[in-house]
Amino acid sequence: MPDNNRIVVNSTQIKANAQDLLSNYLEQGNEAQRCFSASAVAQAKMLSAVPALTQGLYHEDPDVVIDCANALEKLPGAGARELEEVARFHPEGDARLSALKALWFCAQNLSEQQNKNDSYRKIRYLFSEFALGRPSDESFELSGDWDDWWDLQLYAVTCLLQDIQTDDLQLFSDLLADDPEPELLKLLCQGMAKLAPEQLISLYADKPSNIRRQIVKALALAPSQSAPLVCEFLLQQLLSNDVIVRALSIESLSNFMDNNISHEILMRACDPSAEVRAAAFTAMLRSQYQFSFELLLALINGSDDLTTTFYLRLFAQIGTPINTQQQAELALLGENLETQSLLSLVELLDVELLESIHRESLLLGLLEQLKPDLSSEIMSQILRQVRRFPAHEEHSLPSLKHIIEERSNDREGPLFESSVRLAAIEALVDIDGSRHLKKLVLGELANDEAIAVTVIEPSVDEQTDSPDTTLESQLEARTQSTGEYQALTTVPLSTLAAIEQISVEQNLKIEQQPQVSSQDHIMGLANQLDDSLQDYVDIVQGNFDSADNLDLNRKKKARLPEFDNQILAVRALASGNNEANQLLLIEALLGASPVLHREILTSLTQLCSTKQGRKVASNAIGSAGNAMHHGDVLSKQAAAQLLSYMPRSKAIPLLLFAVNDSNAHVRLACLVALQSHIGKSGMQSYVEGLSSILQRRLVDSETGVRKAAFSLFAKLGIDSLSVEIQEQMLKAAIENDECYVLATSAFEPIALWALMNLTQSLPELEAESEKRAIALIGSLLKYS
Repeated sequence: MPDNNRIVVNSTQIKANAQDLLSNYLEQGNEAQRCFSASAVAQAKMLSAVPALTQGLYHEDPDVVIDCANALEKLPGAGARELEEVARFHPEGDARLSALKALWFCAQNLSEQQNKNDSYRKIRYLFSEFALGRPSDESFELSGDWDDWWDLQLYAVTCLLQDIQTDDLQLFSDLLADDPEPELLKLLCQGMAKLAPEQLISLYADKPSNIRRQIVKALALAPSQSAPLVCEFLLQQLLSNDVIVRALSIESLSNFMDNNISHEILMRACDPSAEVRAAAFTAMLRSQYQFSFELLLALINGSDDLTTTFYLRLFAQIGTPINTQQQAELALLGENLETQSLLSLVELLDVELLESIHRESLLLGLLEQLKPDLSSEIMSQILRQVRRFPAHEEHSLPSLKHIIEERSNDREGPLFESSVRLAAIEALVDIDGSRHLKKLVLGELANDEAIAVTVIEPSVDEQTDSPDTTLESQLEARTQSTGEYQALTTVPLSTLAAIEQISVEQNLKIEQQPQVSSQDHIMGLANQLDDSLQDYVDIVQGNFDSADNLDLNRKKKARLPEFDNQILAVRALASGNNEANQLLLIEALLGASPVLHREILTSLTQLCSTKQGRKVASNAIGSAGNAMHHGDVLSKQAAAQLLSYMPRSKAIPLLLFAVNDSNAHVRLACLVALQSHIGKSGMQSYVEGLSSILQRRLVDSETGVRKAAFSLFAKLGIDSLSVEIQEQMLKAAIENDECYVLATSAFEPIALWALMNLTQSLPELEAESEKRAIALIGSLLKYS
């Protein structure tokens, strides 16, 4: 442990030494040290370093100039004159841009402190000059292929827009007439909308479509006193032929919402463009305008499917909860709705409060929509809504079983995609005593009765061993008649018969001459040509190779991974609340394959979010321990995640065992799991063993493991650790980027001790470590 009393006594001296070291590097160090120190003094808010930073603006290295300007952007008291010289005359565009940023910081301080004095006006005038773009008499050619003046002009306009004044109107108007770049165009339109929206509207008719769209979008920022004029103009644009203009008009109108505007936006629900309808819906939600139940119900009558969906989603904004009577009125709509609008209706209703007749009608309506031509996304949504209905299995079970079990005729495997089958299985997980779910999870183990086996007795003729009926004679006869090997088509009636048939076929199989492909034949002829024609041979071979690659690319198809029903059932159980069904996961652990085992562990981990789920998952502690000792890499990671929720006395010994695993992913998973146990009572008994293991992980070969170990030490409380561990952590922080990002908060409790050690060791460090050490000194000076 560090001597805290001595550190307190010398705290002033320690901080002074650290600041002197940074100042020395800033004034006399090499280019890299100056850059690192400039960032560090800004982080430490060292006002005493402002003169050195100002002097650094004249350094010959552009990187030093940029870092000094960036530092001055964060410190008050910077010299405006020096920054202006850099902004006007430096040959590097990035240096000019950094100086402009620092100047704007100075301008903001001046406007707050001295009420926009002459210095502020001078800086603002400079930004107005930069807003005009590259001057005709520019004597410096900025380096690089990109014209840095575009960035300078864009930043200048951005700053002027933050504190816009009436004097800027003419500037913005002139720039807008000069066909600006899209980013600049957006800012100019916003500025004019704030100052003179009527003038911006007057420009609309003569501008191309890209500028018209920006004008419409910018009018959302118009002042309230101009609202009548702006709204009248935007309402006219709702009839525009440009879809984007109509959508942007709705977006801008939402900032001036009243009864008339809300009605007009509601009418956009019938717009043929999906983009306009989406903009109308978003505008209604953002405005939080409250509609009446009767109005929305009237609008639904006679609307098409998409429009009805739009109106149904707005019922969430009627201001008061939907009562039982209103729910019944809405439920009656379900008889005539199509798929998407029916889904929106069911999402809106509390189906448990509906009368049984309405509930049954809606459920049957949903089930009727389950057709093979529907997209997988829509089918999954329907099935998840079916799950909400109490006792839905009375009507839904045949449909669910069909979706889960139906096989495809066109390709091998199930007819429906995994996402659809998963949604169907999820609809079963809350059903008490679901035999179908049990069969899906446990497979053959779900059968309570003995499996009936039909024994086929061989006939008398099959028992005779005459030469004419043996397998050998049958195969010989078939081979002799055709002159080539022919396999038997007879299906064996027993395992022994199948083994015998395979053995005989292998013994009597006649070697066939492989057929030569046309490509091989052509290349064989080409290779026989004279050496002088080798270029021609190479061209032929290259054409064949290109054709092979093209054929391979044609066969490539992006498909989502498919999973069997047992895996999907295990995943589905993680979303259920039925304890009896959840216990099927524990039963399925017996004899599970490695893939199924880790899926079960993952589902049990998800169940741990509830008290009931943790009770079920605690039964798998033995299986998790077995996985830690004998499982594959993925099973160990799944077990580590589960152990993060298990009782500390059982989980920590297993995690400490596996944290030394040869696989880095397993080590990282164990360290992450250990973090969930840190901070709980009773951890003191594990600190010593944990510390010795984490010390080894601080020098792990993998970066993620080192970072996790560093984070664990920090959570244990760095001020309670031994000096040896503190020194090792400090070394890890300045040698590894992944540990450095956690160092400032980790060393805050012992900031003075860390500053003292960093200051003493800094001259001896290598370049990369020196960079992190300087930055860490700057960060820790804030807490010392």
